[in-house]
Amino acid sequence: MKSDSARAIALGLSTITLASAVTFPVQAEASENSESLVLAPSDNEVSTEQSEEATVVQEAETLSESVNDTVLDTVNDIKVPEAVSAKDNIEEATEAVNNIEKAKEAMDDAVNQQETISDIADDAAAVAEENATAASSAADNAKADVVAKDTSKAEAVIIISETEKSVEQATNSFDEARASYDNALNSLEAAKDDYMIAVEAYNSNKNKATSDLAKANDDLAKAEAKMAQMQKELEAARQALVDAGAEALVAADDNKADAASYVETIVKYYYVPKQELSDGQHIADFTVGENNGDYISISYNVVDDAGNILRNVTADYGYTIDKATGEISIFDNKLYYEYTNADGQVVRLTKEEAANLENNRIEIGKYWTATGAYIPRYEEQTVYQGFIPFLNYSDAKAIAQGKEEIESLYAASPWYYNANADFVEGTKTPLLVSYALNIKYNVSYDQVETYYIGANKIDYATLVDQYAKFGRRVISSSYELRQGIVRYIQEYKISDDIAGAEFDSYKEAIAAVVKEAGEQHGASNIDIANSTQLAVKENTKYADVFEKHINEGAALFRSLGKDYTSYITNVRAQLLEYTRLLSEVSAARTGYADAKAKVANLQGSIEKLNNADDVATAVQLAELQAKLDKAKIKLDIAKDNLDSAKESLSEAKLLFNKRFNTAPAVPTTNSVQEEIIEAIPIEETEVEKPEELEELIEENERKPVNRQNSNNNSSTSENSLSDVQSEEGNVPSEDNIENTIITIPEEETPKAITVAGLLARGKWFIGLAGVSTAGIGVAVLEAKHRAAIKLLDKLNQ
Repeated sequence: MKSDSARAIALGLSTITLASAVTFPVQAEASENSESLVLAPSDNEVSTEQSEEATVVQEAETLSESVNDTVLDTVNDIKVPEAVSAKDNIEEATEAVNNIEKAKEAMDDAVNQQETISDIADDAAAVAEENATAASSAADNAKADVVAKDTSKAEAVIIISETEKSVEQATNSFDEARASYDNALNSLEAAKDDYMIAVEAYNSNKNKATSDLAKANDDLAKAEAKMAQMQKELEAARQALVDAGAEALVAADDNKADAASYVETIVKYYYVPKQELSDGQHIADFTVGENNGDYISISYNVVDDAGNILRNVTADYGYTIDKATGEISIFDNKLYYEYTNADGQVVRLTKEEAANLENNRIEIGKYWTATGAYIPRYEEQTVYQGFIPFLNYSDAKAIAQGKEEIESLYAASPWYYNANADFVEGTKTPLLVSYALNIKYNVSYDQVETYYIGANKIDYATLVDQYAKFGRRVISSSYELRQGIVRYIQEYKISDDIAGAEFDSYKEAIAAVVKEAGEQHGASNIDIANSTQLAVKENTKYADVFEKHINEGAALFRSLGKDYTSYITNVRAQLLEYTRLLSEVSAARTGYADAKAKVANLQGSIEKLNNADDVATAVQLAELQAKLDKAKIKLDIAKDNLDSAKESLSEAKLLFNKRFNTAPAVPTTNSVQEEIIEAIPIEETEVEKPEELEELIEENERKPVNRQNSNNNSSTSENSLSDVQSEEGNVPSEDNIENTIITIPEEETPKAITVAGLLARGKWFIGLAGVSTAGIGVAVLEAKHRAAIKLLDKLNQ
């Protein structure tokens, strides 16, 4: 029997209908090892989460809408074909992305439709499997029950009838399931074709979108590069205008309050370039000199394109301001200079010479003076002895090491200040891993005086001020003062002879002070850096210069003149235009860059779409096939159990004929009270193994019939014949079984047949509905009980 294999694929909590006079809903629980196809969530369940493709469509449409505003086709009245091409490619890419979503929807539709058809086939196969399993079980029970000792002929008739109905129901279920499976199988191929067409559309549109975006990216990069070049050229042109003084002239024109600054700007950027320079000539080294409120002195070089100085110009420009109109006029100003020299003679200076004068006076001599006080500096020779590693050795490092060590030692001493060691000579002696150094240094230092003044309440600042009055520069700390210790450096006042002398140079003045320090204090030098009261400076003898300025001739420039007002208006317009052009180019460049970044993001999003790649496609198609394969497995199990049921039914009929000697009439499907109208036919092909029949009879003679409900949806029939029905005459031999009708004597029928009697003897009762009682429930038993009562009435007539 195939019923055991049928149990391996149980329906999870599925509702089936038994084929009988009364129908009952049966809940067949799946075993732990079975796959529940009913409880699994539907693949077609609506999800609120947006698909990847829909998200990419939104991104693409957002990009397509944004480029209409940010990607400019025309910049500064210049057509940008790359921008036009980029927008076209983005639009096409957006259309392709929309097609990707449509292709995904088509893929899902193909899958969903096929899954629905496959689910129908699977459900039908499950019903067929369940009915076939029940029919097989009923047929197996029928074989055992018709030969059971306590089964009467009437009971056997009912058993055979109900079994036939069960087999017929299972056959119909199987035929329906087979048709549903064939339909699903045919639909699967169409679904696969539809799915693969959608996959091809998905991938082709993905490739097209990727290609279009790559083109758009290239176009945007070219457009951005073009804008960068245009911006560079515009900035260069604007800078040339700025270098020519455009911004300075506009700023000066907007603020004439500083007349001198205005005149300077006009002369530099307007008057000289237009009036004093030829083609290829430029102003260099423009310098503004003296300005006394009526005139301004200006000097500059005239150079050619190669930077060669052609001439040097120094000129004075006088200016006036019209109080009524505010107009500023510039004139050529003549300046005269005279002074008395050291010999008492009056000297006249040239205009160029006067340009270098300061404060209207001229130098007639120079000298140096040295005044104040100084700190003596002493010197002694010291030898450094130490070691230095061979690794990365150099003489410079060795000298620096010795210098640092000696200066540290002097700095740690309370008797020295500001020590400095200068290398004299030295030697190095190699050892195992280092050199032994012996280096001489001349150490110069300031001598420190140290006094112990004992405990006192004077504060540090007061002490410093008091010592300074006597030329003592305190270098000790406030902490040392609290310990009663004061350290200072003595500063010595320069003698009146030195202070009143005039020296020809700074060096000569310092040498005089050093000499005095050596003679009076035995010093080798003086500490110039720390001698804060020392003043060595150059002094100049001046003679006052008398000057006279005259504005000569007609005005060189008038701020309200027609030429200049027209010129400055044009300059303003050019600056504004360059600002506008640069702003437009910058906006276009930013738009291209922004669009390019969004294109790159969209490219990345599209690349991540993998619902139609080889792996996903193979998995999806495999899932469709697997879903149908499940139905096929159930259908094959149903077929095996149905064949087994039919075979067992034929054997049950054969056993009936052999036992009761006549073929019983079969009740109609509507009522068991109908008359027996025909005998149960036995096909010769169904009696192929007489030895099996003999074994079955012998087995039923040995075993009592015991029908029980069980959780595994199976039933076991045992026939209790005890001592009765064991005669060998009731069992045909193998030689004549095909041509012999087995006669089974009827058992003695009681005069009054009762329900109790039937229940006591009726193991046949199990087969009434054509299925096992396991899993059917009380409703099935009640239906059979009612059928038994009807049969009782018929038999007692």
